[in-house]
Amino acid sequence: MLWRGIDCAHFGGIQRARALYQRLEEKAYTKPHPNVESLKRALKKAWNEITLGTLIKIVDDFLKRLKACMDAKGGHFE
Repeated sequence: MLWRGIDCAHFGGIQRARALYQRLEEKAYTKPHPNVESLKRALKKAWNEITLGTLIKIVDDFLKRLKACMDAKGGHFE
């Protein structure tokens, strides 16, 4: 899966979410913002560029990791 130049196909769930967060930061902080409203607009614009498919994959990965954590009773899991 490719989103805004980031190849997310090889990332696991956590890494995919981190890549998404990193991309939001990169898009929102390309320039200094004079106020909070300007930053909010930049974040909303970056968020709106994320595809539904990317969000679905991140949620699916999270649910798989949550189930693995529950199955391991909070212990170590891969």
